[in-house]
Amino acid sequence: MTRSYIGSELELFAAATNWKAYFSSVLAPFIGARVLEIGAGIGSNIPFLYTPAVRRWTSVEPDPDLARRIAERITLGELPESCRVLVGTIESIDETSRFNTVSTSTCSSTSQTTLRNLTMPPVGFVKFTFSAPGTVASGTQISRVSDR
Repeated sequence: MTRSYIGSELELFAAATNWKAYFSSVLAPFIGARVLEIGAGIGSNIPFLYTPAVRRWTSVEPDPDLARRIAERITLGELPESCRVLVGTIESIDETSRFNTVSTSTCSSTSQTTLRNLTMPPVGFVKFTFSAPGTVASGTQISRVSDR
């Protein structure tokens, strides 16, 4: 399934390097060797979340134009060559695939059961919730949902 992205904030968020440096420092201990990123947008989180532990990074993006931009960045060497991008949704992932880390935005409708089924040790599925400082629910929460 493919969809066109109607938002216009991806470039703005890509430029939020201080924020990305902060949340990547918090998440780094949870990044495993095989990463699945759901709803990758233009791939702007990859340089911040990609750690030396990563051996394979799979980005899934339902918008073909955004996925093409990630693929171009891989080809140009702007993103690690161990990255690949798939056009589609989580349903596009082979059900036998397993990942140590699954990254999805809070706006994703992916169920926790689906995420658990795609994860494998040692990391499992880690839920990362954040909101902007100054909002009612400001703060960061990391909780290990599964140690499968």
